[in-house]
Amino acid sequence: RLREAISQIFRFGIERELLTDNPAAGIKPVVKEKARDRVLTPEEIRQFWMGLDGTTMQPAYKAALRFVLITGQRVGEVCGIDWAELSDGGTWWTVPSEKSKNGKAHRVPLSNLALEVLDAQPRTDEGPIFCGTRGGRAIRPDKVSTALHDNLEALGVAHFTVHDLRRTAATTMASIGVDSLVAGAVLNHAPQGVTEQVYQRYARDPEKKAALDRWARHLQAIVSGETAGKVVAINA
Repeated sequence: RLREAISQIFRFGIERELLTDNPAAGIKPVVKEKARDRVLTPEEIRQFWMGLDGTTMQPAYKAALRFVLITGQRVGEVCGIDWAELSDGGTWWTVPSEKSKNGKAHRVPLSNLALEVLDAQPRTDEGPIFCGTRGGRAIRPDKVSTALHDNLEALGVAHFTVHDLRRTAATTMASIGVDSLVAGAVLNHAPQGVTEQVYQRYARDPEKKAALDRWARHLQAIVSGETAGKVVAINA
């Protein structure tokens, strides 16, 4: 990764005509990157969710981590969520294009479980939803990641990252029958193929809502220890 970072610096210099050569270009990678495949098991999901309250994390960090798992959205987007971004009676969240990774606005339907998390936050007409303990500023993604890392032992779950919560949501949605295209739309992945990229403009909002509602019910069942048909409310 250091080699690639250095190479990018030299490429930038060449593009700006500050340099003529990239010394890092001829250096072969020392190791081959492997895609992460960490997905929490149902028992780990329950342990994580129930164990959060016993940690020393700030309340906003705990809420943000749960929100990442519930919605499947990126931690940076979750940390930056603003009350003004909610619509339709607070049941939809629109991630603005300037905040989304692919530069496209993204509508996220909020399940009842997601709304429980939001309802537990101090309410204002506008401003960040997940605020730190100082000055009402939005919490930072790196701080949330560090807090999770520092509390893994207290949670009693083998090492995982915040991004693994997003992967867990996506993988489990697929396991309970959510179509891959719909799951991709939920995650705001860039569409693949000419048809999807150029001609397909359908946002799949109804399907996304059905998928996230289904995932939320399944998640509640996991956390409560009940079967999918016997879901109880869980305080966020």
